[in-house]
Amino acid sequence: MQYGAIILLLQVVCVVHAAKTGRFWPWGYVVIFLPGFGALAYVLIELLPEWFGSVQGQKTRSRVVSTLDPGKRYRALTDQLQVADTIATRTDLAEECAEARVRYGAMLDKAGRKAEAKTVLTETLAGLKRAPKYVRRAQAEWIALAERTLKG
Repeated sequence: MQYGAIILLLQVVCVVHAAKTGRFWPWGYVVIFLPGFGALAYVLIELLPEWFGSVQGQKTRSRVVSTLDPGKRYRALTDQLQVADTIATRTDLAEECAEARVRYGAMLDKAGRKAEAKTVLTETLAGLKRAPKYVRRAQAEWIALAERTLKG
């Protein structure tokens, strides 16, 4: 009974959305005549690409991917550095490494390994303090997190 109500609600939402966005033909009929499957198809074919195409959708997708595979961006940047050794690639790789080191230090701190966390974060902060001003400005969030972790 509860599943039926959920499917009906999903169908109504999909039909209303299809009508408001000018996609009622054929999606309204597909959703109505194929209960459950029609709404699922509408979400997969129409809504997901729309969500992932928006700026917020791309940010969310990036966060999910980085959570599932934290080393993916690092690997891509190192591969890119092998192909084209440019300043921009080196800058992106340095930013990725700084972020990773600060996150690692924060995880060590949360795990109770305070001495190791202090070493990692102190070394990272020392390197970032020596960096040019534009790099420090770009990495301000990670510098602040490292400093908070060291204090707390």
